[in-house]
Amino acid sequence: MAKGSLFDSSVSLEDIRVLLLSRSKKEVIQGVEKLMARQTRGEDVSSLFHNVLQLVVLPDLEIKRLIYLFVSFYSEAHPNDAIMVVSTLQKEMDSQNQLVRAMALRALTNLRVKNISQVVLIHLKKAIRDPSPYVRKTAAHSVTKLFRIDPDLETELIPLLTTLLTDSVATVI
Repeated sequence: MAKGSLFDSSVSLEDIRVLLLSRSKKEVIQGVEKLMARQTRGEDVSSLFHNVLQLVVLPDLEIKRLIYLFVSFYSEAHPNDAIMVVSTLQKEMDSQNQLVRAMALRALTNLRVKNISQVVLIHLKKAIRDPSPYVRKTAAHSVTKLFRIDPDLETELIPLLTTLLTDSVATVI
């Protein structure tokens, strides 16, 4: 698919819904990309939010990455809807795959919804002790994002940052 076709406005939301519901990975990815293009143009794509949420459970990392990105952008305009993905992201934090854990943490902090800051803090505390340096590095970036969401957490975030700054793996810092 040519990149220009992502911004083709002749594709209806129903066409995108069909792509999202497809069993073909390629079509699902095309659907999410087209949906994000419309979202980027400022179009209301909220009617497809629940279709997108259903895709989060798919094991494919590329699809997960796109879904998390979509939900992050969507949450700015629709914070109450974005909260629906929190339980799924919490489950993803227990994945055996370090990439999934890191993506889930990144997505949680990208939601930018103050109401869930305590939930995010719990997972952030767990992530700084993760055996994977990649997850700990993501946790280091997440500390600042969580502070921007909820500055009242400063006293709880500083010890986490201190722990991360003394990590034995240089890439975490």
